[in-house]
Amino acid sequence: MDKPEYCPNCGNKLGEQDYFCPECGRRLETDMAVTTAPVIDEHPQATVEMSNDNQSEDQSTQATQTDAFSDQPTPKKKKHRKGPIITIILLLVLVAGGYFAGNFYYGKERQVQALKDEATSGNTSKMKTVLVDANKKRLSDENIEDLKRLYLDDGSDVKNINQQISGKQNNGMYSVVKDGKYFYIFDKYKISEKDKTLDISTNIEDPAFYLDWKQIAATRDGSQYKISHLKPGVYDLKIKGSKKSKEQQVKVTTDKKDNIAKLTVAKEKKKHKKKAKKDIETETSPNQVSHDSDEQRHDEAESKPTPTESTDSDDDSDSDSSDSNNSLVGHYSGSPDLELNADGTYTLGGKSGSYKVLQNSDGQVQLQFNQSGGGSIVESYDFDGNELYSEKYSQGWIK
Repeated sequence: MDKPEYCPNCGNKLGEQDYFCPECGRRLETDMAVTTAPVIDEHPQATVEMSNDNQSEDQSTQATQTDAFSDQPTPKKKKHRKGPIITIILLLVLVAGGYFAGNFYYGKERQVQALKDEATSGNTSKMKTVLVDANKKRLSDENIEDLKRLYLDDGSDVKNINQQISGKQNNGMYSVVKDGKYFYIFDKYKISEKDKTLDISTNIEDPAFYLDWKQIAATRDGSQYKISHLKPGVYDLKIKGSKKSKEQQVKVTTDKKDNIAKLTVAKEKKKHKKKAKKDIETETSPNQVSHDSDEQRHDEAESKPTPTESTDSDDDSDSDSSDSNNSLVGHYSGSPDLELNADGTYTLGGKSGSYKVLQNSDGQVQLQFNQSGGGSIVESYDFDGNELYSEKYSQGWIK
């Protein structure tokens, strides 16, 4: 309905935009349509008084309504704070993305592949960064250099290390271990290297041991010596005795197999006194010499055995020769090992065949080796009942 032209309370004329009466403050309702002016009373004074009373009441009502409106809180417009929420969401996305990216980059499989490449690279700085001992301490420069020499000596060790790092060998010398964190979140891995023991066989008396030109302690274990706490690598080993010394490169491998080094030296040859011949040129007369010679020839003729006879001296000689040859039979440790069997066969490393004793007397042995499949060679040795030593090869074999 249309808004009234006059205020129904005080009769004040209203404007088109007035929803509250500017005179009495009455709110105008659209259903109170008053389109004509109020009727003027015949008693103006009474009307005026009534009008004044009504005005007072209206003013009181207006004041009350004003107070009522003033007590009500003015509704505030809501401010939409979308900025911080968006920022938090972006941060969460970045953190989650960074975690997944870091988890991929620093994942164990990715690290292990990089560790394998660096551990077998032959680069000193890279190898030193990734290789640690059983206590997770970095290897020394000397350890790294010895390992690099092993890589150059035998390429199979590189393959062996890769297989152990990958977990394809359960009882190897190398394994992957945790060693710290990246950014306090992602596990950091290193390659742990175990120690080995080098067994040494030698006939050098009162030996002192030097490894890479530095003296090192060795413990005696029966007929062998042991050097412990060695890392895989190639070393220069020197044994210095009271009379003789010897140097040799030795290899400590990357697998669990025992490593044995044999450093033997030639023993001093025994001086054999030759039997002096009887001097038959004496200060006797020629007739006496001739007479003695005749008698000697007669005695030799009588003592010479017939073809069917055998003498005790021949039997003793055969017996001594047989016993002497039997003393050669046995297993000899060396590089490579030598096996002389009682049936006349031998094995020398990967070779085998038959052998024949050509000489075995006064500490000198001469053997003829007939290799299976053809080929024959004669070798000479010094023999003291426990060791065969070849001057030709500067090597000994210990029984």
